[in-house]
Amino acid sequence: MRILCALAAAAALLTGCDDLNCFDQGPLEASYRDGETVATNENIAEWNLGHEAGLRLTRLDGERDGEYEGYNAGYSDGYAGPFGWDAGYRDAYAYGSIDGSNDPFACADGTNDGYFAGEADGYDDAYDAGWSDGEGAGYEAGWWGASCVAAGEPNLKGGVVTPRETTPDDEEPREEADPEDLQACYSRGYSDTIDAFAYDAGLAQGKLDNPDYQAGYRATYGLAYERGTADGQTDGYNDGALVGYDDGYIDASAGLYEGCWSIAYVDGYEAGFASGYEPGYDDGYSAGYSSGYSAAEATCTPPEEPTDDGGWDEE
Repeated sequence: MRILCALAAAAALLTGCDDLNCFDQGPLEASYRDGETVATNENIAEWNLGHEAGLRLTRLDGERDGEYEGYNAGYSDGYAGPFGWDAGYRDAYAYGSIDGSNDPFACADGTNDGYFAGEADGYDDAYDAGWSDGEGAGYEAGWWGASCVAAGEPNLKGGVVTPRETTPDDEEPREEADPEDLQACYSRGYSDTIDAFAYDAGLAQGKLDNPDYQAGYRATYGLAYERGTADGQTDGYNDGALVGYDDGYIDASAGLYEGCWSIAYVDGYEAGFASGYEPGYDDGYSAGYSSGYSAAEATCTPPEEPTDDGGWDEE
């Protein structure tokens, strides 16, 4: 029965009935509650089975579990404790920082990269400034250099775009619940309620209620915990040291790289800026001249030329 219910729940998920209302205070909700009830009963049955299994365990079972669980708990605490991974990381980070600050390539690489980055940025900034100045000057020169041939009025064409008329979809009447919907709601009720860990919970409680098992468990747990703690601290320290040294080296080397990069960037920027303005001006002038010339040819209406006294000649 449980397998059939699980398959029904999986089938309901595959149908994707996200818009199905299983709480309609009607037949769909009743079907949901039926699935919920079946799952609840199965949870109780599984818990009872686990509890009975826990009560049947012996002292030897408790000793075995105490040894296993005690060691694992101690190992985990030792590994993550103050003398484990964190301590190894902290100690090794300091050594890595010392070595990283003496990285023979960090400053050389930073100087080289910083200079070229600054040179590129400086050139681009100067080029843009030169292009802007050249474009303005070139536009004016191109305007006055045009032959000013007559041009017809532009033939502008326009139209009105008529939006497509849409009508809202007719609301479909609500259908009565059918067998598929009833099965889907039943499956939802089941899947929302079933507890996959009911047996484990019952087993744990059965162990707690079993005095023989508890006596054996307590007899081995403490010593196993101490052994696990010692091993966990050792492994945690070593693992933390590996990571800490690398991080310390990388951070110190990166700091050295960035310091040298920043100094070289300034020198490169100045060099790039000094060489970028003239090419930018020339390219901007050429582009502006073409734009001004084309604009004048199209309109054939150049602006009045200024007179010697700063005024404007009028036609």
